Amino acid sequence: MEITTSRLQRTLAQLGPLVSEKSLGDLQAILATERSAVWDLHLTPVEEVFSAQERSTLENMTLEPYGRSGLKRQMVIILKATRLCNLRCTYCNAWREGPNQIMEFSVLAKLIREILATQQVQNVDFVWHGGEVTLLPTSYLKKALWLQQHYCSPQTTVANSIQTNATRLTPEWLSFLRDYGFGVGVSIDGPPEIHDKRRVTKSGRGTWRDVKRGIDLLREFEIPFGALAVIDECALELGAAAYLRYLVDIGVTQVALLNALPPNSADCAGTAAYVPHDRFTGFLRDLFAAWWSTARDAIEIRELQALVEAVARGTTGLCIFNDNCMGQYLTIDPNGDVSACDKYVGDPAYMFGNLRERNLNEMLEQSTTLAAAHAGVAAQKRRMSACPHYKICFGGCPHDVRLSEKYRPEWQPDCCGLSELIDDISQAVSGNVAGAEVS
Repeated sequence: MEITTSRLQRTLAQLGPLVSEKSLGDLQAILATERSAVWDLHLTPVEEVFSAQERSTLENMTLEPYGRSGLKRQMVIILKATRLCNLRCTYCNAWREGPNQIMEFSVLAKLIREILATQQVQNVDFVWHGGEVTLLPTSYLKKALWLQQHYCSPQTTVANSIQTNATRLTPEWLSFLRDYGFGVGVSIDGPPEIHDKRRVTKSGRGTWRDVKRGIDLLREFEIPFGALAVIDECALELGAAAYLRYLVDIGVTQVALLNALPPNSADCAGTAAYVPHDRFTGFLRDLFAAWWSTARDAIEIRELQALVEAVARGTTGLCIFNDNCMGQYLTIDPNGDVSACDKYVGDPAYMFGNLRERNLNEMLEQSTTLAAAHAGVAAQKRRMSACPHYKICFGGCPHDVRLSEKYRPEWQPDCCGLSELIDDISQAVSGNVAGAEVS
């Protein structure tokens, strides 16, 4: 890797005559162990990154007070940088058309500054979501990375990842993702006969071949990736074992699973039927049986791996099997709306305010909807706290509970519905039925 010496010299020159040629050489040697693109961006002058109007926006922002802080030490920011999308997946409620569907620079810059300039924030994950983020130019995200580096304090760790349908990956995008260390998630909904029914273009054409091409390019550029799959009626009909075999056959080594969800608002366009949590859990039970016995060394299934960790070690990092998540996971829409995690977008009970109108810290500190959402989740979890599995799943995802309460008349509020799956996992872990150590 080659570090841009001229930029280092300009930066070090500001430190005065105490900086020697040896100091420059030592610093180059240290920086050479890091990503050259990251350091090159870090040392790029502001006028080379931003337009005059954008620089004016940044200068005006520095005059604004930080406000009080409602942020937590660890934050996950789901950035809906754009709602525009080149696909029309049948179950998706996230895409939009028309103007004002790309986050303006003023909103993006304000968001990054107000998160990273808050001292108690120690870890921030920026999840670039859509729509389809690759409809934006890489220069858009590069500006965000420059701002992250500019506002980030030494004690704060920042990570970036992107969720993509992988149909528009170009060499430019792939180089960008690789050089700047982005995590990558690819949306895959199973074998072509399922994928091509659900993940379609505006004209209705299936997209599996396009996605497969994107996966091949990710491998060519040596970019690790995981898969995100939505389980709907087609997947249930195929069956968990066949679904698992397919993922393993195409070389997916990590996958996260979601059940098809109903829209949160009447203007959403998704049409696929809702897969209730009890049916989704039944699928996970079948999937666990197949995965544990034949494929746990070949593929990591996020939800199952997290429960295995919780059973074996008493804790897991996955949000849905942890304590109250309200306020830690935020979704930011292009227009500046701030909501709970992406599952809640469109539900006014989980919309906390707008960045154009209020400081983020102040908004979260004073939001009555956030306070009510936090109290509601706490009440849910208290009702389930007597369940013998509570310390493993902590009542599951509060959004799943909310939907079950709304759509399932037979719902029992003292259990999240994961008990049978946890029993299966507990028996497998304690007996180690496949004869292998828990990974």
